[in-house]
Amino acid sequence: MKWPQFMSKKFWHLKETESFEEAFSDLEKKGQSHVIEFFIESCEDRTWITSGGEELMRTIFAWLTRQYREELLSDADAKAIAQAIQKQFKALEGILDYDADFVIEGKVIPVCGFMFQAQSPFFKELFKRTRARRRRKVLEMPKIKLAFFDYIKEFVYTGKIEFLWREEPKYILNFIRQAQKLGMQEMSAYTSEVYKRYLNPKNVIPHLRLAQKEFLRDLEKECCRYANEQNFGIMIEHRDTVGLQVTFESITEIGLMLVDYLSRQISYLVCRGRVPSNPEIIVILNKIKHLVGLDLSGSSEISGELLENFPAVKQLNLSGCQWLDDERLLAIIQSSPGLVQLNLSKNTQLTFRSLGELTILSRLGSLDLSYCDQLNDDDFDLVASSCPQIAELYLRFCRIGDDGLKSIAERCQNLAVLDLTDCKKISKEGIEQLRLARPNLELRFSSLNV
Repeated sequence: MKWPQFMSKKFWHLKETESFEEAFSDLEKKGQSHVIEFFIESCEDRTWITSGGEELMRTIFAWLTRQYREELLSDADAKAIAQAIQKQFKALEGILDYDADFVIEGKVIPVCGFMFQAQSPFFKELFKRTRARRRRKVLEMPKIKLAFFDYIKEFVYTGKIEFLWREEPKYILNFIRQAQKLGMQEMSAYTSEVYKRYLNPKNVIPHLRLAQKEFLRDLEKECCRYANEQNFGIMIEHRDTVGLQVTFESITEIGLMLVDYLSRQISYLVCRGRVPSNPEIIVILNKIKHLVGLDLSGSSEISGELLENFPAVKQLNLSGCQWLDDERLLAIIQSSPGLVQLNLSKNTQLTFRSLGELTILSRLGSLDLSYCDQLNDDDFDLVASSCPQIAELYLRFCRIGDDGLKSIAERCQNLAVLDLTDCKKISKEGIEQLRLARPNLELRFSSLNV
């Protein structure tokens, strides 16, 4: 018997078996994960499959199908198996079990239920609630056109749609919407990439607004990629936690125009270099209607006008700001009392005078003071008493010692994450005491330093 050319060493024992039946029995005895790994790996060898390996692959696939039907196979594993088949569909087409029928516009179309269910929660639920007729499920989708379904079927089996690009842009856009409804993330991403060829400098921003409005995330990402390739003067990206983020390295006329157009969609703004000192930044901030976060990290200057009109945000990154001092930090804190996340890392110029005012931020849940090596245990005691509600505290490369650690453990009862990476003044005993006092705390530290 022949075997895949680059079969992993863990499967070499199969070469000693005398038949594929014996080989499968041996795989099954070693467990489901062993069977799955062999199947996925073997899908890569088209030559072996077409030279006799199809017999074993058919046996394994039938077994995996039964496992999935009996809910003994996870959705993640089923998806991985389906994606492996897609890569060599022409060679593996004969092993599939076409055990169900779709009725589309009166036409009966036999399909492999496993492949459809493994790639779409919609299809999985549809199969689950459809009763079998004579041991065969017949599924109807009255709202789907036959041509539309043919494209879906092609993607389910091959992971691509060869001639979708020939369709009208409106048709492809509707297909993206359909992929989203079916929960077929890979098909949505693939179709959005196809649609990118119809984007141009004049329509990309309207398309971005449309994608935002209809929650077409894959199209939104493609629009952002295209826009960023056009040198508009800004970088646009989607962040899962906050939404649309716009980054200014410098302020240009076209950048201002785009912000004006996207003002209702932008939720996070990043300003680099000298941008915070540009008078236009106030114009930009006034246009953005739903600003959640502001990132000024690494900026070299800030205007007095921005300090006087600082926006009220929930997330603020002031890491490594040369212009930041105690007085300016206090002014910013007073302007944004609803802050939930605050990053002050790499600001070695800050002192207890401003850190003591963190008590104003009653909703602060995450604070980053990493690389602030000017702070000592007394300062960390002040931070702990000012922010007893804190849930996440990042102190990488800080000079905190056991006393400061004790203050944080005692005062910050809601603390869930504490990062002490490369905090070299903390002793092994200090870490052990902290673990005893707060056993559920997610503690991060460098073992070589304690």
